[in-house]
Amino acid sequence: MKKLLLTAMHSGAGKTVMTVALLAALKRRGIDLRAFKTGPDYIDPMFHSRVLKIPCRNLDLFLQGREGVEQTIRGSGGEMALIEGAMGYYDGVSGTTTGSAWETASVCGAPAVLILRPKGVGVSLAAQVKGMMSFRPESHIRALLLSECSGSLAAYLTPVLERETGLPVLGYLPPMPEAELESRHLGLLTAGEIRDLEGRAARLAAQLERTADIDRLLELAECGDEFSKEKERSPLRCRIAVAFDEAFCFYYEDSLDALRGAGAELAFFSPLHDAALPPDIDGLYLGGGYPELHAEALSANTEMRVQIARALRDGLPTIAECGGFLYLLDELEDADGHPHSMCGALPGKGYRTERLQRFGYLHLAAESDSMLFRRGERIPAHEFHYWDSTECGSDLQAEKPDGRSWRCGYSSGTLYAAFPHLHLAGETQLARRFADACAHRAGKRGQNQGRLALIVGGSASGKSAYAEGLAETLSYCGNMLPDDASRTKEKIYLATMPEEGKEARERIRRHRKSREGRGFQTIERPMDLAGLTLPGNSVVLLEDLGNLLGNELFRPGGGGPAAVEEGIEHIRRSGAYLIVVSNEIFSDGTEYGDQTERYRRFLAGLNRTLAAKADLVVEVVCGLPHVLKGGIDGFV
Repeated sequence: MKKLLLTAMHSGAGKTVMTVALLAALKRRGIDLRAFKTGPDYIDPMFHSRVLKIPCRNLDLFLQGREGVEQTIRGSGGEMALIEGAMGYYDGVSGTTTGSAWETASVCGAPAVLILRPKGVGVSLAAQVKGMMSFRPESHIRALLLSECSGSLAAYLTPVLERETGLPVLGYLPPMPEAELESRHLGLLTAGEIRDLEGRAARLAAQLERTADIDRLLELAECGDEFSKEKERSPLRCRIAVAFDEAFCFYYEDSLDALRGAGAELAFFSPLHDAALPPDIDGLYLGGGYPELHAEALSANTEMRVQIARALRDGLPTIAECGGFLYLLDELEDADGHPHSMCGALPGKGYRTERLQRFGYLHLAAESDSMLFRRGERIPAHEFHYWDSTECGSDLQAEKPDGRSWRCGYSSGTLYAAFPHLHLAGETQLARRFADACAHRAGKRGQNQGRLALIVGGSASGKSAYAEGLAETLSYCGNMLPDDASRTKEKIYLATMPEEGKEARERIRRHRKSREGRGFQTIERPMDLAGLTLPGNSVVLLEDLGNLLGNELFRPGGGGPAAVEEGIEHIRRSGAYLIVVSNEIFSDGTEYGDQTERYRRFLAGLNRTLAAKADLVVEVVCGLPHVLKGGIDGFV
């Protein structure tokens, strides 16, 4: 595999722009490329990924260890690896070269091209290059490129630099405002926020073809070891929801691959745009990103916030790093200092500061075993954030390489939530441990899950009478539930109509009396099914789904469709046999107001979700049942 590393003497020299230009140019030549970024950076790899249309991977000797870095680059495939170095070439951990781009070049056997951004300097630039070349016995620096350099200045500097350093100058990129990559407080804007990124990359590539010797850059790249065999993957054993959108996008591709390799299916979702978590999940991964820039929209998605808070209270194994940690707090300030409600799963308020907080690499140590940590271990991590919290947790000991230390984070048998980012792959066992916790949850979910029947129909279709009859039949079936030898089951009627107004109260009284005569215990529960405690040896009839949704949508304290779905899952996890009655949503061309249309859209979505999960789906028309899914005999 050919390898080439682009580096510079300092940040801001144009490494990312040059890398994007060279990636796009080499891709146009039909070369099977793989892109890499040294260090813990999340943002620059997004640009590489957008250009190549395949994931870019990090090479981080501190977080992954040497073995992890070697495995990443050997197992990536492709003809050539183009690596973008972080910061200055020799800049490593705590004033050393450990973990630097130079050390990565040494480990990978990659020649380095030093990018120079000449501003108000002539032959003195050669002196700086000579210093870079002699700073270590083997610098790996083989050539120079000039960034944001005019043609006339490049023509002047090229012979000077080649004469004084002995290195070839293989070209330059002039200033190109039309291809600029904009920045903000954590560095560049993310790739998804750059308008016409593909067009900018194409213009950069075309320019580099005109002003650089790409053929000589290719000759410079060296061949390395053959690819290693891909590690064996565990059988699929759990499903993890991964937040991924404009607010949460900081993930290492190797971490996601390590979870897949440990037997996890990854279900991506958006806390900004989705109304609920993905169904049937056994774990939750909330990565870093920019929740502070989307705080108002995150807060407005009440259904998602309520469901995530309930999931954590219910013991869902969860990793929440930096931005994900801020999302779990009570409140988060936006960039203008305005507070917005978040999930409220953890105490505290996220607020803006004027400088980076606890920036850089560190180790985390735990005093007791937990989901991710073992007592006495030191796990590598890093922090990179301007926002801080009034409550940062205290379950872990964080220690910088220079000896500074502090308490931080929440760590338990089902949770890691803190500012430090983790790399789940490499030499650590974090991906395996997280997948183990999720698989344990999946096993419990499978053991306790009760059966589900969905009965749908129009108004006065006879669906309620059919559902009550089904409940009567099931209550006398001894094979209804696993490990249950009794002949009868307790019948519970969950009534969702709120007692508001004389007419409603009279109707509720009349229906309750009628059901009591047939052995039903009535529980008035217009909202918050997740707070119910039910015996597993029971048949539960919920009538109806539409009332429950309306209450959760429009009554104070409601959690929307997310609360409805979580409540139903809560009942199923109790082992109870659940029958849900719902109205079918028909499209007849009628125009409805915004609130009604929102309600109809959510109810239709819930019907589809429950139908997908249900063991039995029956539509009742004119009192006649039509089985749409499953079978009555097998079901009973």
